[in-house]
Amino acid sequence: NQDIGALSFSVNAGVPIYNGGRIDNNIQKAELQEEVTAQEQIELVNTIVLNVAKVYYDILQFEEQLQIAKNQLAQTQQQLEITDVQIEAGRLPRNERLSILVNQSTNEQQVLEFENALALAYTELRFLLRLDADTPIELDRVDIEEAMYAATIQSASSIYDQALQFSPRLNILQRNQTITELDAKILRADGLPSVDLFGSANSNFAEIQQTSQTLGIPF
Repeated sequence: NQDIGALSFSVNAGVPIYNGGRIDNNIQKAELQEEVTAQEQIELVNTIVLNVAKVYYDILQFEEQLQIAKNQLAQTQQQLEITDVQIEAGRLPRNERLSILVNQSTNEQQVLEFENALALAYTELRFLLRLDADTPIELDRVDIEEAMYAATIQSASSIYDQALQFSPRLNILQRNQTITELDAKILRADGLPSVDLFGSANSNFAEIQQTSQTLGIPF
């Protein structure tokens, strides 16, 4: 007897020879889109940093203005006390204190406005820093004029060039412009002919096995 086994396999492959640059342009587009995403993350971080710096500066300004308003209120109250003494002594008429009372009311309103503005600024700072509403904050005071002077040591043109080089928004705009140009190339490539190279390999294998069987007769 004979057992025959057969095995065959084939491999087919195709390679694009010309497709109008569609593949290369799509690869470049994908890389640029990843860069845009990274630049958007940098821009978001920069925006948060700038907002924190602005709120920090606002807090310093509100605290200074609040202190000035409190000093003015104290002076007005002192002036009112002196005027009352003079009125009681008969040196001034009683209507003299009316204008001082108006100034006192104005000073009290200013103190209240700056206290509210300061509280709102601290609330905004906690929000930007993702802190709980009751988290206490103690700020280090810096000399604003000294910091501004240090920032102006560089020339204006140097600061402008650095801003252009490291600006995420500018980088995003440049990459989006390139992506738009690539989209136009990809669209034009869809109307161009394409050339592909195809190949295949086949293999056949057969095996024949001889088998025998012996018949035994007992005596």
